Order: sequence, then C-alpha cells, then structure tokens
Amino acid sequence: MSSPAPAIECVGLEKTYAGPGGGQVAALRGVDLAVARGEAVAITGPSGCGKTTLLNVLGALDRPTAGVARVLGQDLAPLDTRARALLRRTAVGFVFQQFHLIPTLTAEENVALPLRYAGVAPAERRRRATDLLARVGLAARADHHPTSLSGGEQQRVALARALAGGAQVLLADEPTGNLDRATAGEIVALLREVVAGGVTLVLVTHDLDLAGTFDRQVKLRDGRVEA
Repeated sequence: MSSPAPAIECVGLEKTYAGPGGGQVAALRGVDLAVARGEAVAITGPSGCGKTTLLNVLGALDRPTAGVARVLGQDLAPLDTRARALLRRTAVGFVFQQFHLIPTLTAEENVALPLRYAGVAPAERRRRATDLLARVGLAARADHHPTSLSGGEQQRVALARALAGGAQVLLADEPTGNLDRATAGEIVALLREVVAGGVTLVLVTHDLDLAGTFDRQVKLRDGRVEA
C-alpha cells in the first residue's frame, strides 16, 4: 500500500519581489521540501533568508513566482482569491509572534471570529470557541479582553483561534519570540499536544534549542535549503 501524500510539498519553489530601482529580489530560490502529515518541522536560518516568505506561500497569503507548492494535495498556484481564503479558513491555521487579537473582543469572541466569517451559526461558534479555550487552558478567561491577559495567555487565545476552523496544517512564525522562557515552554507544550492530535506543524524560529526538539530542522540560507 502506498504511503499517504505529504501534508506539504514544495518543488523548485521560487518567490521574487520587485526591488528598488526596478530590480528583482529573490526571497526563495528553488526550495524543495516535503513535510509528512503529523510531522513537526522547525525552519531556521538568519534574518532575511526566506523563512517568513516560505510560510506566507504555504499559507496561501502569497503566490509563488515559479515552482510548485502543495498543501494537503492542493496546488496553491492556480487557486483564485476565494479558494485561497477557503483554504485558510478550513485547513491552514496561523500563529504569529504578534498575537493580532482584536482588543475590543473577548477571548471567546476572538476565537469565534473566523467561524463567524465562515457562516457558522452563533450557538455553534460559542460552543467551539469554549471548547478550544478549554483545550488551551483558558476556560476561566473566556470573557476577558486581551489587555487583561498575559502575553502567554494571549498566545494561547491566538492558538485556539488558529485551530477554530479545524486546521490540519498549522504555520507558526516565531510564536514564542515575545515570551519569556517559561511561558515559551508552555506554548511549545501546547503545540506538541496539537501535533499529537494529528496536525502538521511548520514553525519558524531563531531559537536553535527549540528547533532541536522538533522532528526535523530545515535550515534556509539566501532563499535555499542549506541543510
């Protein structure tokens, strides 16, 4: 029996941007990468090497200039705006260094917001948001606004929101970058629980100690996979 297709597959992936003076800046230069379903992979490398660009392409936030990027078997390049938005709502979740919570909404409302955009009924939105906040240990803080939550608690809310649509792939860009060491460890433990539940994780980090605890490290340099 053949093995299942990778959750993420890049073949000759390239991304260029318009640079100053009308030139071109190459952010990704022929990246080949496969991530198995349920695998946790850390992307490392110096600033400006293409780590965030790679996440943006994989998350259908940006289009590749050349090559192939597939997520859950779906080729991202030909997808129109509606299809890309649907993929982000239902299959791919994001966690960022900045929490990007809406300050006027409670924790529960922040988690439920993507479900509102997806047309989920209010009662179901509340049920899912409540369950997810309990999953990340914040059931008692559901009615609190972001300004009354610690940094670690805000990142937990952001993680719950990323999973609200049933994401099978989680993309995390320096999710512990604004947290102290102890709190960062708590967030990483939560991410491991998510992966244990079958979610595929690709995490960008400058923390080599953290990267060393993942299933695999992929090091980028100058837009290429170095190791």
